[in-house]
Amino acid sequence: MEPEDKRLSSAKAPVFKPVPPAAGVKGPVDVFGQSHPAKATDVVVCKNCGRQVQAGTFAPHLEKCMGKGRAAARAANKRMQGLQ
Repeated sequence: MEPEDKRLSSAKAPVFKPVPPAAGVKGPVDVFGQSHPAKATDVVVCKNCGRQVQAGTFAPHLEKCMGKGRAAARAANKRMQGLQ
């Protein structure tokens, strides 16, 4: 090992301590100290069925609503087995 390699390998990375959240803030905070809900709570309307769905659950709803994704593929397999 070269002397330069030894010097780099023996250097320790600085340890950063997390900054506690501001008073009254619950849950995780981002790098700017702002808290965000775990799931997006905005309500959106599905253009396929017209239902109102929370934004945080819109993608799974759309998969089921449009018949795409894992659940739809399994349901199609079951239907195909029933036809035989």
